[in-house]
Formats: sequence, structure tokens, C-alpha cells
Amino acid sequence: MFMIGALIVAIAATAITIKTLVGYIELRLSLKVIVSLIVIFSWFSPVIIGGLRATSLGNTNIFAYISNIGYFLFGAAFILLVLLLFRDFIWFLIYELAKVFKYAQANVFNPSDYHKLNLANVYTLGLTLILSIYACYEALKVPDVKEVVISSAKLRQKYTIVQLSDIHVNRTTPVAHLQKLVAKVNSLNPDLIVLTGDIGDDKVSKVEAQMAALKGLKSKYGEYIVYGNHELYNGLPAWQFKYLKQGWTALFNSGVRIKGTELYIGGIPDISFVRGARFFKLDLNKTFENAKPKDYKVLLSHSPKFYKDQKFRPNYDLQLSGHTHGGQIFPFHFLVRQVNKYLAGLYDLGTAKLYVSRGAGYWGAPLRLFAPSEITVIKLIPQK
Repeated sequence: MFMIGALIVAIAATAITIKTLVGYIELRLSLKVIVSLIVIFSWFSPVIIGGLRATSLGNTNIFAYISNIGYFLFGAAFILLVLLLFRDFIWFLIYELAKVFKYAQANVFNPSDYHKLNLANVYTLGLTLILSIYACYEALKVPDVKEVVISSAKLRQKYTIVQLSDIHVNRTTPVAHLQKLVAKVNSLNPDLIVLTGDIGDDKVSKVEAQMAALKGLKSKYGEYIVYGNHELYNGLPAWQFKYLKQGWTALFNSGVRIKGTELYIGGIPDISFVRGARFFKLDLNKTFENAKPKDYKVLLSHSPKFYKDQKFRPNYDLQLSGHTHGGQIFPFHFLVRQVNKYLAGLYDLGTAKLYVSRGAGYWGAPLRLFAPSEITVIKLIPQK
């Protein structure tokens, strides 16, 4: 159903973009064909790249370039469509209002003026290029550090927890980028490092070099991870074994008391596990069954919302999640918030706090528009 829906959207988006750009203006047929082919390739590049990935080409260095260019064009096509739709809505609204109020110069705003439409298309394409380049820079750079301070009466001393989420490591991820990410995290001298899912997003055998770079993550009390939906999509057993070899503690409806501290770290699988198979369950009681009442309990959950009951009362003190990417490309923010309830940042759940990371990577298009990536530093301090 998802593939059918995506195909319908791609066809509709392609038709609207082509019609708007070249359908109403006088332009040579050859140029119209070129523009149309670029638009078609851009919107269908995920399908094309997916097909290439399954061939022998998917194991070569050139595939990374093809994938990055294709997905960049796909993201740029989305930004272009949004701008075109927003532009034309405002344009027609102003024109109709001018006619309603009998403005003498109403015809100045006539959207059927081919000359004005040509200029509008040029400006829109220019703005799309600027926004796409900026968004690409935001996606590919090493994430900035975002610090969050949380106090609690349960805490006797200060702790620094570094949260990494949604790196989406795949065969096109540059090893050098991950090495810089690891160096930046380690320079923060964390007491713990927690990875809240979607760290891996490919077959394990295709990302050995990338995972070797991430193995350099070091903290005082260790590294803890929970699984996201993309580990499930790419072969959960293989990723379970890989994380074990990384030296990371994987939490699956289980928890660990950090020796010599008042911290208890628990973790549950992503909600997609439950949707995918009935024998998977999310069990918070089991996760925290070994915790003491005085422990400061931290829950790692890839998805910020994993419960249906609006009267849900957490049996933990802090939840750390990801999954949303903060919307990744505006205006997806509105849809992501609607689906997940929480978009990004710190939330008060009543008896607990929730922090949702925008993630340290990206999914699909190498673009982040008004949703910057982050390395999250959680500063836990005693309550004064």
C-alpha cells in the first residue's frame, strides 16, 4: 500500500510540476522535453536508485554519487513543488481579491500573463536552488551540539549523557564524516552514550567500514542502544549481532543499573516491531522490573509516542527518543508532528520529561530544511 501510495503521489507531483513550469508558457518543444525529463527523473529517482542498488552497481563507489545526486534532485523537486503551490495560491488569491474589491489595476496581478509567469518560474527555480543547497549543507555537515539541562531530586551528582539518533548509516555514508562525528562526541567526555535507533539503515555486510568508525565511540559507563524501524527493515538479527560486536549494550524490554550511580537505563523496541509481528511487545514493567524506587530511570525509545492511552503515566523519569528528524524538510514538520504528537525538543509528560532528538543524520534526500541535525548533550543535575 505504501508503494502504491508513493507511486500515485510521484505521478501527481510530476504532472503538477511539469504543467506549472512549461504548460502555460511559450517555450521551444526541445526545452519543454528537457525540463519534463529532469522533473520525471527527480521524482522517480528513489525508484531508479532502489533498482540500481539491487544490482552489481550498488556495490561500487560510483553508486554513492548516483544515489546522492538522485536523492538531492528528489528533495529539490519536493521543495520546488511546495514553492510552486504556495506561490500560485497566494498569486490567485491576490488577483481574485483585487477583482472582488474592484481594484483599478487588478490586471497587474493576472496570473495568465505569460511574461509574469516566466519571471515567476525563474525566481521560483532560483529560490529552490538556494534553499536546496542550504538544506544539503545542513544535512551533510557534522551536527552541532545541543545541550539540554534537566534537574531531579533523585540525582546526587551531575551526569553527561550524549544522545545520538537516526544516523541512518548506509553504503553511501562517508567514513570520514562518521570519524568526525565520533571525535566530536568523544571530546564531550560523556558519562554515557545512548543511541536511540535507526543507527543502521542498510545490510550489515555493506557498511562494515562505517560501523568500524562508529566503534570508536567511548564513554565512562558505556554505550547503550535500542532498535529503530530501519534496523527492522534491514534485517534485525544481523543488526543485533553487529551491535553486540560493537561493544554496545542493546536494550530490548530490558534495563541496566549503571554501577556506582543512581542511574537506571531501560530500553524498548520501536513501535513498528509490534505492528509488524504479534509476538513482539513493548513491556515497560519488564524494562524497569530491576530498578529501585530511588533510581533515576531513563527510557530509550526510538519513537516518541508508543502508547495509545492518553492517560498514560510513565514509570520512568526521562524518555529519550528520535525518529521524527524534526520534520527534516519543511513543511513536513506539520505532518510529522500530527503523526508522532511530538516533533523535537523537550516536553513535559507530567511525571516524566521527554526529549526528542532531530537526529544526527538524514533519511532519503540529503537535505535538512529548518530542521538542523544535532548531537544532544543531556546534562543531568541534582535539584537545588
